[in-house]
Amino acid sequence: MSWRPVVVPPARNQVTVSQRKLLLLAFGPFGSWLENSTDQVSRAVFERLTEQGVAARREVLETRLATVRGLVDSLKGEVPRAVLACGLSGRSTGVQVERRARNLLDFSVPDVGGEQPRHEPVLAGAPQALLSEVNFPVLLEALKAAGVDASLSDDAGSY
Repeated sequence: MSWRPVVVPPARNQVTVSQRKLLLLAFGPFGSWLENSTDQVSRAVFERLTEQGVAARREVLETRLATVRGLVDSLKGEVPRAVLACGLSGRSTGVQVERRARNLLDFSVPDVGGEQPRHEPVLAGAPQALLSEVNFPVLLEALKAAGVDASLSDDAGSY
């Protein structure tokens, strides 16, 4: 696959991506996945973004609920403008852009620490879901123009 830059024009009166601090997340192996492709994908995205002057930080997290909670706690002092979390789906052949995130932990397999929460909220008392503020038509058009097989998904899952 050849990579071409993905340029999403900002909305009017909106800060451009290069003026924002982006947190790019990937995950390590888990379950039967000995390698997690989000590591390679996030590395390529990070390199491209930093070449274009985007202030970004990349983290490859252990696929463990406690690790993710620790990251969230550490961000309370420095909240990023945007978070791009890369996830792995064994059923997907392309990039799925998620429209919403559910406030639900319902792991089909244990994380690497052995935790397997079922039907629990991520954050008690929080809304059941958060909708993304992304301009989906513009993002999909930019991804497809860059040669990326991309589609929309209504649900990021519960792992």
